[in-house]
Amino acid sequence: AAKRDASACAASRDPLQIYGSAIGSRFLLRRRFPLLARILPVQRFPSRRRPLFAILAFWVLLCGSACERAAEPADAPEAGPAAEIAAVVSGKLNAEAFRQQIEALEKALYLDRPETADDYRAVGRAVLELVNAIGRIEGTHFGRSASGKLLFFSARAETGSEDPLIRDLTPIRKEWEKLRSQYFSRADWFRRAGTRSSRSSSSHPQARPEDLASVEAAVTRLERLVLRGRLEVVALGEPKYTLERIGAEGKTQINGWMEWTARWAQDVREATTDLPQYPGPKGPGDLVEVLEHVDMAVLYLERISLGEGSWATPFARQWEDRFARAEKSLRAARSVLSRES
Repeated sequence: AAKRDASACAASRDPLQIYGSAIGSRFLLRRRFPLLARILPVQRFPSRRRPLFAILAFWVLLCGSACERAAEPADAPEAGPAAEIAAVVSGKLNAEAFRQQIEALEKALYLDRPETADDYRAVGRAVLELVNAIGRIEGTHFGRSASGKLLFFSARAETGSEDPLIRDLTPIRKEWEKLRSQYFSRADWFRRAGTRSSRSSSSHPQARPEDLASVEAAVTRLERLVLRGRLEVVALGEPKYTLERIGAEGKTQINGWMEWTARWAQDVREATTDLPQYPGPKGPGDLVEVLEHVDMAVLYLERISLGEGSWATPFARQWEDRFARAEKSLRAARSVLSRES
């Protein structure tokens, strides 16, 4: 009798104390597995079988939940810029992958105005940004080689012109175009030396003929001045003194250079007296371009007599380089004028 009472007590216990209620299992089955709930109508089984089917329902729910979690797709890693655009194309760095940095660099290189000392530093910083981008995306030997060459190029750009008083990014532009061709794939948005911006496009007004005539007359006067100046500085000669001892001959030569410099500066000013005023980068494209070439020529000519470092007078290599640069700028001005005539 005691054994039967114990069995009846065990059978009458709430099934939640064992593995879950048959009624609760039926509710969960209906919510998550309605077909299975119709196959296993837990509430119809005798009370002595309720624990068995409660356990079965519990394990069905447990396995179903585990299978659902396993079937959920894992979160895909976010694709960065390197995954979106290939870093290497046809054995070269893909220009499209580094377009932002290259365009920033070329914006600093190809200017619509005369260069300044700050422009050299801007180019150097832009090159370093490109090097950093290559280091983040492309770690192959080819990428490291390109980064090394660009680092040297950055230092070269930061150093600026060999003559600290002359600002001309032309050599830097040519060096960049060479590196770009060597290490980067081609792109139609690349810029090139001599094609800064289309100043002669229809968006710019046309220059007045009288302004272009004034510029041409000034170019002619400057060309004649260069021919005369070459002969005069050769007669003055290279330094006949040393930094430690100038001597009487050195003093005479320095005084001669000083007198010539005053006359030369006056002649350069007179040669450009009739030049029209600079109209700004949005002015007539042809006039802006030719005036920039003339201004660069004048800049070189005004510095013919400057010595190197502590030297009071220049050496032949210095004045020859400045005369040559002035002639090159004047030839470029002639080219623009002939194009507009």
